[in-house]
This record gives sequence, C-alpha cells and structure tokens, in this order.
Amino acid sequence: MWAGVYDFVRDSGYLVVRGTCPTVGAAGGWIQGGGHGPYSPTYGLGVDNNMQMKVVLPNGTFVPANRCQNQDICFALRGGGGGTFGVVTEVSTKVHKDSAFTFASLGMAIPTGSQEITEIFVKNANKWAEGWGGYLGFGAGNTVLFIGTTPKISVEQAQDSLKPIYEDFGSVSNGGAIAYRKNITSLPSQAAFQRTPESIAFGSKDIGSMIAQSSILVPKETFEDEKTQKALVDILVQKGIYGALLVTPSAHELAESDKTGNVGQSALTPVWRTSPWHLVYQTIFDPADATKTSIEALTKIFSDVSKDMDRIREITPTGGA
Repeated sequence: MWAGVYDFVRDSGYLVVRGTCPTVGAAGGWIQGGGHGPYSPTYGLGVDNNMQMKVVLPNGTFVPANRCQNQDICFALRGGGGGTFGVVTEVSTKVHKDSAFTFASLGMAIPTGSQEITEIFVKNANKWAEGWGGYLGFGAGNTVLFIGTTPKISVEQAQDSLKPIYEDFGSVSNGGAIAYRKNITSLPSQAAFQRTPESIAFGSKDIGSMIAQSSILVPKETFEDEKTQKALVDILVQKGIYGALLVTPSAHELAESDKTGNVGQSALTPVWRTSPWHLVYQTIFDPADATKTSIEALTKIFSDVSKDMDRIREITPTGGA
C-alpha cells in the first residue's frame, strides 16, 4: 500500500506521484485506473510516470509490459481498469527530485450557505488548475475546505491566488464565532506534507464506514462560459455536499512518446487532460446498520448517488467518468 512507499522514500531526496490515502494499493486499481493524487497536476498521473508492469495474463503467461515490449498490454493496463487484463505483480515508476512546496490549508464553517464560496470555486477553477493539486469542497455542517500544494508558485503568489477564498471567509467570520483556518506556508518535502494534520486526516477519514460515490471529470469549457458556470453553481449549491479533486493533469506537459498515436499512449480517457475538476459526490453509511445493507437498501444507495450526478452530466456533454 502507499504507506509502505511513503516510508521507503522518506528522507531519500526523491518523491513519487502517489495517492493521498496510505491504505490505497499502489500497484492495483490506483495505477490501472489512471492514478491521481495531489502531485499529479505537476508531474502527471500514475500512468504517465509508469515505466513497466509485470503481469500474469489469463492464459497463464507472465510478461513484462512497457513501451518496448507487449505495448498493447502496456496500453491497456495504464488506465484501462483495475483487475481487467491480468494479475499485476510488479510496477516500476519514475521518481522525481524532492523539493520545497507551497502548501495551503483553508477551512471554515459558512453560516450563510454555500452560494458565494461555490461561485468563487467555479470562477477560479481554470486558474487554480495551472498549478494547484489538492482538494476543495463542502462537507457536513457547511464546512468549506481548500487543501492544496504546488511547487510552481511562491507563498506570496499563493496568498494572491487564494485571496478570493479567505477574503470571503473574512466577510462571514461572524466576529470570530465560527472556526476559521488559514495556513499558507512552504513545506520542505513530500514527507513534510504527508505529516501535516490535513494529510493525516485524509488518510484516516471514514475508516470503518462504507462509501457509495459517483464522480465526473468536469472539462475546462464548463468554467469558461457564464451560462454553464451559473448552472454548475446552482446544481452544487442545491446538492450542498460535494468535493472537487484538483488532481487532473490538465497543465502537465505529456511526453511526446505518450501522446495519442505514439508508442507510449495509455488507455486513459483523454478527458482527464482537459478537466480542472474531478467532481465527487459521496454517501457514507454504517455497514453495521442492517437497514442499510439489505440488497434493496444498497441498490437504492448506490443508484441514488449515481442519479444525483445526472444534472452535472447534462451540462458537461464533453465530460467523462
């Protein structure tokens, strides 16, 4: 799991593109589904950093798959779906020189609803996609979060980039009665980010619960047109609880060898590369609650969370899943 990779590279001077949660498998569905995390906007997705996989095929043969050997299998395994084409036993990935990152953590409970801050999130989506990797959205109790990291801009530039959020927080601070967190600073390494309270909280969130979720890649043109901007805001405000993962490689320059039609092309849907947001809806339920775990109840939970995304699908015809 990623926890073991974190430990292995710590203090090595290198970083790896990886998932946020330490309990995610590094060589399973994560990489075979694309592989995103807070560093993918800068360094590309897991499939872009993958050098080779070794896989046992359904016919029993054990083969390496890379850009020189078994290229069709290499294509399929990189983004074609976890567990679909064989049993992957080994993954080799690029490492990158570790460096200082600008880190931002903004949070507040908004007492007046989500309209203004959601408008800010939508209006700035394309700008933030040029460098920020992380997570934003609304949780229970109208709690708003922005957690991001970027090596591309300084702390001072980050202050300016995120000013719309914390200025809005300040305008509804209710005299200090509502908890307000603003931390924009520089961290020396990937390991330092992993040790932040925010990163630790992401790793332990909802342990012992079950999550039904639906998601969609929201393409950049959605954020360029005032009509679709407004439609998106209206839908999200009505939904109330949502998360936007800033983990897409929309500003990452893909290697020439890996572009469409070349030897290193991956099976990843191209919409990943043109979408600032990976929008997620979740329904969390207790697996110990018998009223939630019957076939009928589970069918309804998963069906409802998927249907909830239909309104976003309608306004994003060039989006993807």
